[in-house]
Amino acid sequence: MTVIDRHPLKRRVPFMRESEVEQYLRKRVENMGGLCLKFVSPGQAGVPDRLILFRGVCVFIETKAPAEQARPLQDYQMARIMAQGFPCWVIDTKQKVDSAVAYIRAAAATKPSLPKEAET
Repeated sequence: MTVIDRHPLKRRVPFMRESEVEQYLRKRVENMGGLCLKFVSPGQAGVPDRLILFRGVCVFIETKAPAEQARPLQDYQMARIMAQGFPCWVIDTKQKVDSAVAYIRAAAATKPSLPKEAET
């Protein structure tokens, strides 16, 4: 966490950058055995930053610095993704990362196992 001076006479205020939230998300997902892929879609501006894949669960996540909000184009793209039945969230704190990871674990636990491919 970075500390910034908002005013020279006021106390220093801790400030978390978006990259720190994103890095924490990536580490949490990878530690549980999932994939936390950087999501880029050429020709589609405003798509979420990350695609989380874990045991048959797919979640799209837009990371932000604390208290930041998604831009209107990002809201539009997230609504399109959710209309297809995929969870899509804006996450701006470590606590929200922890909640997202708990949701992903629970969703994966209720998914049926995929059949193994038949040996040839």
